[in-house]
Amino acid sequence: MTRNKGFTIIELMVVISIVSILAVMALSAYSDYATRAKVAEGVGFAAAAKTAVTNSYYTLGYVPTDNSAAGMEPPISYASQYVSSVGVNSVPVPGTITIVLSMPILGTDNQLQLVPSIVNEFMTWTCLPASTNGIDLAYVPANCRG
Repeated sequence: MTRNKGFTIIELMVVISIVSILAVMALSAYSDYATRAKVAEGVGFAAAAKTAVTNSYYTLGYVPTDNSAAGMEPPISYASQYVSSVGVNSVPVPGTITIVLSMPILGTDNQLQLVPSIVNEFMTWTCLPASTNGIDLAYVPANCRG
């Protein structure tokens, strides 16, 4: 008596369904990761603004409230594919850097802010979604979550 060797259709369907579920989970995780990487681009653009605001505080003795007072180009000049603008403003505190992001997954005009605080004459920065049009916490880069 000969025995057939191979898989039944049920076994193949089970394997295909498990692989499909794993692929969907991986795609979702990758999509979130890719969005956080694009948001991190905006945080990278804000590095120049952080330097300008910190410089103004330590050399001139005040915290600037706009790009020109910080010695920077206008906010729109920092635009890229995913960043609409990077600007210094006074909301919620003077010297706050607002990064306006424009990505299809986030929508338009979603904002991330770097808020300065001065403790014992040292300037530190807190990264958080803006109170108005703030990005979802799921898309905030890891270095901004603490």
